Amino acid sequence: MPAEVWLLNALEDAGLSGYELAVGSDAPAPPPSKKGRAIKCVTLSKFPIVATRQHALQSARMILETEIEIDGQRVFVFDNHWKSGAGTTSMERIRVQNAGVLRERLDVIFANDPLADVIIGGDLNSQYNQKARYPKMPRTGVDDVLRVGYSEEALRRGDIDLYNLWYELEPPLRGSDVYRGE
Repeated sequence: MPAEVWLLNALEDAGLSGYELAVGSDAPAPPPSKKGRAIKCVTLSKFPIVATRQHALQSARMILETEIEIDGQRVFVFDNHWKSGAGTTSMERIRVQNAGVLRERLDVIFANDPLADVIIGGDLNSQYNQKARYPKMPRTGVDDVLRVGYSEEALRRGDIDLYNLWYELEPPLRGSDVYRGE
């Protein structure tokens, strides 16, 4: 049984109902087993899901785009699971490609509505400050391709396109996991 079915059942058992679910594909690499894979990009929403799309990536699960309607307003949610290896330039090239696919879609959305509401989440396998953390990397997916930053003023000026919510937390609290002691 797919993991997302277990998730919905667990929510129901806990008295939480009325959720909608959008589930991404296991493709492209590595190929899914006959049983499928427990790690998938999924959007779970209490609000109506009005559209879903998937965007193929190099060496990573497809990006799941879910369009949700909240009080008559559209919100675009992007679920990601990019290639790991945050500290290596060779792996960053793959994440730059992954970010490029997302950037192309964001450009279309913002061309149609410069004030569109967009949420990007998931596992980008990057540091919240990737460019500062690895200054010898010529180009990073999050900082350079997606143009993510931490200054609301820079966002208003158009110097960056996306605001990184990690910067709302004090530095010791930023991050979501520990890898090799960091």
